[in-house]
Amino acid sequence: MISSRNISKLMVVMLGSVLFLCSCTKDSGPVRVFPTPPPPSPPSDTVSFSNDVQPLIQVKCWVCHPASGDLDLGIDSTYSQLVNVEASSWAPALRVVPFDTAESVLYHKIKRDEVYGLAMPPGVLTLTEEEQELFTKWILQGALNN
Repeated sequence: MISSRNISKLMVVMLGSVLFLCSCTKDSGPVRVFPTPPPPSPPSDTVSFSNDVQPLIQVKCWVCHPASGDLDLGIDSTYSQLVNVEASSWAPALRVVPFDTAESVLYHKIKRDEVYGLAMPPGVLTLTEEEQELFTKWILQGALNN
């Protein structure tokens, strides 16, 4: 059974709550809910390994580095054969060091500076300046497997 004293206490608490909620002077209007911003989109000049780099490798490099031998640039193994892998003739140097062209053997090979021996690819398969720039950007963007 609820006593009249308990009802009075309950009414005082409720009235106090209503007064408190209605008299808040810091209220500056309705609560605004802002949508969560979308994640940033990648830069428009992001180089895609599968769409940009891999096709060039297949056309210009695979001829000399098929799915046999020390460097397998076959379509299924190219990425795993390049990134953070020791260059067999230049160990402990790595074939591709993400974000670092100076330490990437591949970069020096395609730039034809002969730091690591013969320039690649040889002869008529030589990369154009635009193709070299594509490889450079890919390395500087982290040599992603994208």
